[in-house]
Amino acid sequence: MTIGVTAATGQLGRLVIEQLLKTQPAESLVAIVRDPQKATDFAERGVTVRQADYEDAAALRTALGGVDRLLLVSGPEVGNRLTQHGRRGCGCRVPCLHECLPCRRQPVASRP
Repeated sequence: MTIGVTAATGQLGRLVIEQLLKTQPAESLVAIVRDPQKATDFAERGVTVRQADYEDAAALRTALGGVDRLLLVSGPEVGNRLTQHGRRGCGCRVPCLHECLPCRRQPVASRP
């Protein structure tokens, strides 16, 4: 199983990767970052580092390729979080996530 973490060089993302490295093989982790230079320490330890940005759907699709599970860490721009995470009937919130990872949630019924 491959586990992806977005914003992996941020405060929360970095802590998550460090904890995952204690229980998961580095080869099973994907650190999704805006600046790969900030993740060289992860790459040196065997973590796959992929560059993407919430504003670049194509790069995000590519970065999520082969990821089985994802921790989506919001960007710091509070007003942009809904846009970053998108919306779908199933409750998934990443605009292109459904194209990269199978959604395991049931659609949420619309209320009149």
